[in-house]
Amino acid sequence: MAIERTSLTLTVDGSGNASGITTEIVDGEVLAVYLDPDGSMDVTITESGESPALPVLAVTGISAAAWYYPRLVLHDSSDGSALDGPVDVQQVASYLAVAVANGTENDELAVTIVWRDAEA
Repeated sequence: MAIERTSLTLTVDGSGNASGITTEIVDGEVLAVYLDPDGSMDVTITESGESPALPVLAVTGISAAAWYYPRLVLHDSSDGSALDGPVDVQQVASYLAVAVANGTENDELAVTIVWRDAEA
């Protein structure tokens, strides 16, 4: 069971947006995501190229470096309501897309994604 990391850095454009895709497929359980922004911005991480894309993490108004631990809230199979308490790790098998909104031009976002490799 190998722990893997992949990183990317995005630069916000004049419209306050930025986007990028991991250079390798993240195939396994997403354990943690480190976000290090230059300024305030909204960040969304999803599967890339999938429809619908599985969400991994969404953070609004992040302005300081921080670790995040994405988890799924489990749902009742009879009515779809969220169950109180149980969570599970996010499993993916895709490149991951990172999108920034509401940023300031030329601000950067450094992203590190840590996952447990499904093949190892």
